[in-house]
Amino acid sequence: MSASSTKLAAHASPRALDSTAPGRTAQTRSDWSAWLLPGFAFACWALAIRHLSAEWTFNEQYHFGWLVPLLAAYLIKVRFESLPERNPPPTAQPANIAMLLLALASILIMPIREANLDWRLVEWALVPVAIAASLVCFWQLGGLPWVRHFSFPLLFFLIAVPLPRNLEYPWMDRLMLTNAHASVEILHWLGVDAQARGNLIQLPTCTLGVEEACSGIRSLQSTLMLSLFLGEILNLRWPRRLILLGAGLGWALITNIGRTTVLAWLASRDGLAAVDRWHDIAGFSVLALSSLTVAGTAWLLHRSSGRNARPVAAPSIDLSGLVSRFRPSSAIAGISILTLIAGLGLTRLWFDFHARSLTKVADWEFRLPTDQPLFREVPIAPQTQKTLQYNEGYSGLWKDPSGSQWQAYYFRWEAGKNNSQAARPHDPRSCLGGMGMELSAVLPSVNFAKGDVAISFDAFHFLDRGRDLYVFNCLAEDVRSEHDSRKLRQTNSPAERIAAALAGSRQTGQRRVEVAVWGAADATTAADSFRKLLNQQIHLASQPAVD
Repeated sequence: MSASSTKLAAHASPRALDSTAPGRTAQTRSDWSAWLLPGFAFACWALAIRHLSAEWTFNEQYHFGWLVPLLAAYLIKVRFESLPERNPPPTAQPANIAMLLLALASILIMPIREANLDWRLVEWALVPVAIAASLVCFWQLGGLPWVRHFSFPLLFFLIAVPLPRNLEYPWMDRLMLTNAHASVEILHWLGVDAQARGNLIQLPTCTLGVEEACSGIRSLQSTLMLSLFLGEILNLRWPRRLILLGAGLGWALITNIGRTTVLAWLASRDGLAAVDRWHDIAGFSVLALSSLTVAGTAWLLHRSSGRNARPVAAPSIDLSGLVSRFRPSSAIAGISILTLIAGLGLTRLWFDFHARSLTKVADWEFRLPTDQPLFREVPIAPQTQKTLQYNEGYSGLWKDPSGSQWQAYYFRWEAGKNNSQAARPHDPRSCLGGMGMELSAVLPSVNFAKGDVAISFDAFHFLDRGRDLYVFNCLAEDVRSEHDSRKLRQTNSPAERIAAALAGSRQTGQRRVEVAVWGAADATTAADSFRKLLNQQIHLASQPAVD
């Protein structure tokens, strides 16, 4: 009987496996489809990080952004160690509606992003969509208690999203001015003769400029990130987190002023060559010192609170039970993912289709008047080169026969190069104002046309230590036309940016020309002389150079 039973079991085993196979296959498929909801959230994050990656790579102020996704993921892991009670699973309908709306928002943002790689409002649209998609997942897992519980780690990611430029640059200008004036006061205490003129520090041997990279904004952002992270890891109460945040920002300001003071002291003693040798070392030292002081402050606040950082033992998590809560929304999640993929494909087709009808009607450049008396080429500072990341750029000084002194800058960025975003905020009002020059008037624009090229220059009147200074500036995209008549965006206003997306116009190459003249009799004389200069020095691609 034992042998018969064995034979029966041996013969029954294949039939038993066959009978259970369909059920197991259905269960496997069901488990697989349940992951479509977090898959949709992951796709939203991929779109957001894809756009942010250029800013994190090329903008020195936001290199730390590459670290933030890892820190945010770790904070989510930490939050899983102290989970609140779960509410009953919500109905799938609200989550389905939310996913469809988020997918629709994403595909509306895609063409705007494609046409405006440098528009930071795109980043502030994509990241909230990704955060909202993640909150939908936690809502399905544990209801509103879980949404509240995991909100901080998700919102922590916003620290890596660059501020809109109209908010960031006024703060940066203020930091540069504060840094320069505070450093000059300390230098006086050290017996060094120094004067602050805007964001410049005038020393007996040279003039030191406090530029964007030295403003302290990178230290402020890094300490803000570290303060928020340590406050969460150490489980500090919110009053103590605010104290830590304030202390971190204070330490960042103090250490950065110390850095500028030391560099200025070295420059007064050994010249600008000493600044070049110690600039990067001082920057990394300030970052390390501010990080250590923030960590020490966080440790003291945690020690004095007498509060444990986190529960020692993490609760066990039934992964299969959690994943099962995604299953009612899996169908709509799959549709939402397909919607994102279709949006990417249609956006590519839209711009490729319009690219065939857009041609470059003119190529031009501004050449320096090397034949003018006392002309000399002015090297562009390495820090400026690193910031602007241009493909071509040069600068020069000269005097015209009337005795007026001129200075000109010319920069060019190739089509599709995302680094051109760094050039736009650097208009004369911010740059020259930071150097201590006073804006007297905004003058009428100077329009120039030559062949197929038509350029509009902004004009300004400054006072440079009592001298009249007239500045003319333009930032123009390469002219592209559909029928040799319709010019695309020139000012990059929000309306023009959206119109560019509707017209299927990708961001073309950019050129900046900035010319300043001292000694002109009045604004009209300066504008007339500037037009003559443009007529001589702007050359079309087909036009040979004139020696």
